[in-house]
Amino acid sequence: NNGSLNDLVKYDDVKNEWVTIYDVYPENPYGVYGDLLIPNENNHPGTRTYAKGWTDKDDNIWIFGGTGLDENGASGRLNDLWKYDVISGAWTWMAGAPIINQIGNYGVKGITSASNVPGARTNPATWSDDDNLYLFGGAGYDSQGQVSYLNDLWKFNLTTNQWTWIDGSEINRQKGKYGTKGEYSTTNYPGGKTSALSWKDDNGSIWLFGGVGLAIHDAPQVTSDLWNYRPSTGEWAWISGPNFTSN
Repeated sequence: NNGSLNDLVKYDDVKNEWVTIYDVYPENPYGVYGDLLIPNENNHPGTRTYAKGWTDKDDNIWIFGGTGLDENGASGRLNDLWKYDVISGAWTWMAGAPIINQIGNYGVKGITSASNVPGARTNPATWSDDDNLYLFGGAGYDSQGQVSYLNDLWKFNLTTNQWTWIDGSEINRQKGKYGTKGEYSTTNYPGGKTSALSWKDDNGSIWLFGGVGLAIHDAPQVTSDLWNYRPSTGEWAWISGPNFTSN
């Protein structure tokens, strides 16, 4: 049967084979959330697609959002954050809502709060360090309940289990502010976009490339701009590529 899935599969590079380590589809495709921050062997995310994820320093798996089924079986965009413990084999619902299509609760930029949470979205860019998970943009809900391309930057602290809005706008469809190529500034930022590629270099700075969204114009298209973000200073720099979208 064709549809979204919630199985978890790993590749054993010793045996050179795939191993299914968690699979409750199609017996229970809905999300089973349990209690927030409490691991339980009966918990699991609902089936979904276009989610993004991380691994932490202990090799645990984290996933966020996407389009899928909530605890009631309703289909839509999600903003739930899950952790899979590779030792115990248990899922834990860590943050976000157990129901679809939630708006973002941004709070004050740079201030951590238990009530802060990114809105439901698909295909954000993600990266991590030893202490935090980072999330940028995607296509989803802003603070006003509008759905489009986002350019907000979030940090989830692995100790406090709380989100912080650290850069970008709480309103979607923002055009990029490029500044001068190669120069870092706190007033620079990429436009709203989804499906961008991201990675972290040896110096801990973040690279963001392309995606579908906005550059300096209002019309969203495929982009090929390359950005670098320094978490230590909170500055973006436009490094390469055009500051306009394709036609």
